[in-house]
Amino acid sequence: MRKHFEEQTQIIGPVPAPVYKVNDIYRKILYMKQENYDILIKIQKYVKMRWDETESCKKLTLQCDFT
Repeated sequence: MRKHFEEQTQIIGPVPAPVYKVNDIYRKILYMKQENYDILIKIQKYVKMRWDETESCKKLTLQCDFT
């Protein structure tokens, strides 16, 4: 992703979520830090576009939280 977006974006993870497994569903978190909110929105759109194109991701759920 870094080749598509600015180098200043910090990516941490993926790391296990605080509650990693519930009812045989496993969760991982990918943290991204960027000062520019617009760049985060572009990253989100890019990831969702690639997510829908990837066959192996069809069984997975993607959620984004901007806090």
